[in-house]
Amino acid sequence: MEIKILPCPHLVFYVDSVPAPYTAVTNGPVIRILKSSPYGDALYVHELTHVIQFWLCALIAAIPIVIAALTITLGILQFLPMTLAVHPLLYKGVQGYRYHAEIAAYARQARWYPVEERPRKVDVFTDHILRRYAMDDLTYDEVRHDLLHKIG
Repeated sequence: MEIKILPCPHLVFYVDSVPAPYTAVTNGPVIRILKSSPYGDALYVHELTHVIQFWLCALIAAIPIVIAALTITLGILQFLPMTLAVHPLLYKGVQGYRYHAEIAAYARQARWYPVEERPRKVDVFTDHILRRYAMDDLTYDEVRHDLLHKIG
């Protein structure tokens, strides 16, 4: 199986602990994965999806700043570092964005597993999305459907 991943700058640390109940977390371009997790490669694929989302948001947010800087004054470039906050702010503050970010990451993670293991993983990931990310307004069937659709 081939998984295509957009290359982007990131750091990966295999650590002894991450915040419960997670086995891996991403902050911007930094991935932390539990050393003790037997799913390290699958978690890496999942978390790398969040790194890609982080960089894409930063890039999209930077475009108007760069255009303005080139047309108005170079002084506006001082705001360029603020674009790195776009993904984290959207992820924390907009439930719909967080939902689609997790659907994309769990779908990529599910594709890492052999086809015969995917139905069980989809059930587990659906439960994770509902419980870990405060998706109280969604049903199990809705989340499962969206995840299966994204997996393809």
